[in-house]
Amino acid sequence: MHRRFRILLWAAGTGFLTAFAYALAAGSAPAPPANAPTATCVFTNPGFAGKCQQNTPVAAGSNEQKACESILRCLNDSRCTATFCQATEIRTGWKLESAKISTPAR
Repeated sequence: MHRRFRILLWAAGTGFLTAFAYALAAGSAPAPPANAPTATCVFTNPGFAGKCQQNTPVAAGSNEQKACESILRCLNDSRCTATFCQATEIRTGWKLESAKISTPAR
């Protein structure tokens, strides 16, 4: 009896972990190529101490300004669940101070 329970428990746990890993993989974006350009974005907010600097990949055909503006939209949207700026909960009043592009050294 105990053996069947352990086998059933093991099978259920394995199935759960497999489904969880699949869900994570299906919802994640593909990693950018190693030499993809990166935007360094600097944001300010009167309610945030100091400046917030975030790095983000720049999509092909885009530029650093657009990449940083996507983060800015999230920072100013109370519905956005992504975390930026040390996981701040401030969701209004953010401004983009600068957007610079850099390509990783080879």
